[in-house]
Amino acid sequence: MSRISAITVTYNPDISLLERQINSLIGQIGCIILVDNGSKNIDEIKSLIRHVEKNGLVRVMAHYNVSNVGLAAAQN
Repeated sequence: MSRISAITVTYNPDISLLERQINSLIGQIGCIILVDNGSKNIDEIKSLIRHVEKNGLVRVMAHYNVSNVGLAAAQN
């Protein structure tokens, strides 16, 4: 498994675009760190993460903020 990780910060993302982003990383990294900034479509995001992990495509570590703390804070 690759020791390279990617971080992505989301806030009400278009789920199909998020899925395309994740799919483009599969095979290049070992882990995706996803930080959500209080999205309204959180259930769809969690469903996508479950699907990705269930199929063993890539490991996803997710952190869910209650509100939008901004990009810089989320990346830290």
